[in-house]
Amino acid sequence: MKERPGKDPFSITGMPGQGKPKALQAARKITRARQTNSMPSEMVSAQQPKLVVIAGPTASGKSSLALEVAETNRGEIISTDSMQVYRGMDLGTAKPTPEEQQRVRHHQLDLVAPDGHYSAGQYVRDTQRVLADVVSRGRVPVLVGGTGLYYRALVYGLSEIPEIPETVRQAVLALQETQGTPACWEALQELDSEGAAALHPNDTIRVLRALEVVQAHGRPIADFRKQRPFSSSLFPVWIGGIEHPRETLITRINERTHAMLASGWIEEVESLLKRYPLDLKPFQAIGYLEIIQHLQGGLNREAMTLRIQQRTRQYAKRQMTWFRKEPGFRWFAPENLSAAQQSIQEFLES
Repeated sequence: MKERPGKDPFSITGMPGQGKPKALQAARKITRARQTNSMPSEMVSAQQPKLVVIAGPTASGKSSLALEVAETNRGEIISTDSMQVYRGMDLGTAKPTPEEQQRVRHHQLDLVAPDGHYSAGQYVRDTQRVLADVVSRGRVPVLVGGTGLYYRALVYGLSEIPEIPETVRQAVLALQETQGTPACWEALQELDSEGAAALHPNDTIRVLRALEVVQAHGRPIADFRKQRPFSSSLFPVWIGGIEHPRETLITRINERTHAMLASGWIEEVESLLKRYPLDLKPFQAIGYLEIIQHLQGGLNREAMTLRIQQRTRQYAKRQMTWFRKEPGFRWFAPENLSAAQQSIQEFLES
């Protein structure tokens, strides 16, 4: 199958080795460069760590491909999933199993408790240290996940958004707690109609963040994100994913939802609610919110399942829109992933 850089394959509706001192030195230079928003010209060299990025929509098979790529190329996996940083949230975030983590070393998992705060900026700082360590041991960094913001922040640099005053943060949170996320979305629509249009009214985390920014600074969050510190990638990057026909991906999403529930997802949420308040932002994530509503009697199991599947399809659509715009993104058919492996091998040897 030929690679098709940058093409959206479908539209979903409704939905340990020897150290390498030069490489380590290069990675440290990159870290310092990012911290000062400058990039030395000598960094554009073969000493830069090459990143392999497996991305794309949820339920497409990214994790399985990343495991194969890492095992074939002496790699270690770095998660770019914003929800897998939370301890105890395992099934609902499709976190790698203990067996998978035994096969290949993983990074950027289980970093904070659900009541902790973890930002894209913190992710970049932590991942820079991980990259330096991985490269220093002669390993290949294999990034995998569907959080496009984390990927872009790491590879292109993070645009700084000024601090949000606590008064604004508390006001937005109070609105959400008293009137719900849709009310916050409506308030966002009044101040940033384009930003609101790009978000689902029940996407609590992103809606609240966008509303905080525009209320605090009078500018849409998109304005800040457009101001990338660098116009091109800081690293040589191979990025690609698996292309499924629309109906196939929908089926995979639906079947995975049933499998996750059968594996004890509801019990996972019950355990979390014994330790943490139910109004935490991570508990607004796909599936966790619906399961909480089910446990409270607001949704029966069938309605809960259907709503999880619907929100997951909608999320997959947003992911496709995001990665469709990513320069050089390569799509591969699931029956021809050997082509992806060959393409990655050529990239690493170049």
